[in-house]
Amino acid sequence: MTTFSFTTFIKEARRRRVFMVAGFYTVGAWVTLQAADLAFPGLDIPESAIRYVWIGAILLFPLVVAFSWRYDLTTKGIVRTPSVEAMSPASLASHDYALLATLSVAAAVVVIILGVRIVEMESASPVHTAARDMASKTINTFLDQQADIRWAKDEVLPQIRSLIDERWRDFTEPYALAIRAEEFIPDDPELKDIFESISLRINIDSEPTGADVYVKTYQDPDAEWTHMGVTPIEDVRMPVGIFRWKFEKTGYATVLAAASSWDIAISGKDLLVPNYISRKLDRIDEIPAGMVRVAGAQTPHGEIKDFFIDRYEVTNVAFQKFVDIGGYRNRDYWRHNFMEEGRVLSWEGGIAQFVDQTGRPGPSSWLGGTYPGGLGNHPVSGVSWYEAAAYAEYIGRALPTGTHWGVARGEYSPLIKYPQLGGYAIFAPFSNFGGDGPVEVGSLPGVTAYGAYDLAGNVREWCSNDTSLGKLVRGGAWSDNPYSFAHPSQAPPMFREPGHSFRTVLYPDGATELTAAFAGLSIRLPNDLYKEEIVSDEIFQVFKGQYDYDELDLNAKQESLDDGSTLWTLERISVDTPYGNDRMIVNLFLPINASPPYQTVIYFPGSASIYQSSSEKIDEYYEFPVFLSF
Repeated sequence: MTTFSFTTFIKEARRRRVFMVAGFYTVGAWVTLQAADLAFPGLDIPESAIRYVWIGAILLFPLVVAFSWRYDLTTKGIVRTPSVEAMSPASLASHDYALLATLSVAAAVVVIILGVRIVEMESASPVHTAARDMASKTINTFLDQQADIRWAKDEVLPQIRSLIDERWRDFTEPYALAIRAEEFIPDDPELKDIFESISLRINIDSEPTGADVYVKTYQDPDAEWTHMGVTPIEDVRMPVGIFRWKFEKTGYATVLAAASSWDIAISGKDLLVPNYISRKLDRIDEIPAGMVRVAGAQTPHGEIKDFFIDRYEVTNVAFQKFVDIGGYRNRDYWRHNFMEEGRVLSWEGGIAQFVDQTGRPGPSSWLGGTYPGGLGNHPVSGVSWYEAAAYAEYIGRALPTGTHWGVARGEYSPLIKYPQLGGYAIFAPFSNFGGDGPVEVGSLPGVTAYGAYDLAGNVREWCSNDTSLGKLVRGGAWSDNPYSFAHPSQAPPMFREPGHSFRTVLYPDGATELTAAFAGLSIRLPNDLYKEEIVSDEIFQVFKGQYDYDELDLNAKQESLDDGSTLWTLERISVDTPYGNDRMIVNLFLPINASPPYQTVIYFPGSASIYQSSSEKIDEYYEFPVFLSF
């Protein structure tokens, strides 16, 4: 007779993997109980039903242990656990099948009885149907969340990376996508890296504080304003981009502005650094009518203090008042000698030239002493510098110097200082360049750094500085190229052609003591080629020889054709070069919305192009969106 040994029993149970099966069963039962504990309240099943789950788990445990002692689950199915003496598992005998059937029936009976009891308890609740719907909704929500996470990782993040490569100076679009992705994957390391590269932490302030600040991207003037908070606003995350800003405070004039979220650091590890936004607000009853405050700046001509400039160009309606009160007859407003072609005109001789198309006093574009119908809110056009200065005197203001005009347009802000990141490419699409004539003041959304409109385009604006030809002119007109927004020009002070207008400024006390800003400017006149000395035929042949070339076949070959743009087709064409056996790539852009013959424009990129590995995707090179795509 074999003596029972506890140690032997433990070893045998371990060999038969009873402890392992019991452990797995215990963990599974615990998970099931926790799930039931969480799910039953949502399904409106009474808490007492949990005890039936406990009872089932307890009753099934000995059945599972008995099964694990007697049998093994293998790839060949259920086999009897071999004895210590046996070399391999034994096949099932008839009594094994009977035992298995008994264990299965017992387990099924336990599950069915307890399950029916729980269902009966659930059915007793009048809201069990709604509970099932709630559970179904919870499951669907979970599945949707998993789908959103996959969407954010698999689709949005690659799309953001692509946009970052294409829109390196304005990350508002990839930032908006990153914000959406952040809803689903807030802790994703790649997303955090993206935010580091496309956004900055900036401060926004006002004087006085307590102003509500609103913002929207500059490229979408029709977008809704987003409320950023109340000043002072510190360490707020903003995408790298250019924005329209609005500051509002009860009792103070609303301030509009254009400003970037970035500045450039010439030294340091980061090229782009935060640009802190701040504006001073003036009380409604103190700010000069129709004017905006321009913050002072340090300029090459010295420090400029805060001053006020007209929000819009002087309109026909406003200038009509000057005409109607006899402004052309009152010599008190005309404080400058009339100069024409280097000679001083008499008062009578000069004022006699300032007439409209019917000979009455007024701008050259007027008729019968008034402006054409329907153009009251258009800028007054066709006035000489003297007429502009007289009107400014009439309202107690002045014409701006070129330096003050430049500060008003944001000449010393990141928008203008760094043309590769902003410049006139920002304002040109929202300004009147390439139009058929002037438009109503303020009708276009080209607001500049301190809230003045139409500084770019519409009409040229007289400034106070003397130049070699006469007087300084800034801003460009509807018929000019957008680069005239940046380039000073000049005209004789008696010049009265359409396209010349003005706006006024109000300086703080003592501003005119800054003599450098008010001094004359030297603007080089274009060369008059008719006055150039004619060289001899021999010298001309030397000049001509510098343009000699071998008239050989280029052997042009189309390498690729890209018609994916809505503006042009792009052909990459290779041609022979005059040196060795090299071939050169020519990128040929042909417009879609125009008919031949086309005007030829040859574009050769700047020195930064040497850092590009190829001319492929040249339309995404930074000079294209900045200088060529508007």
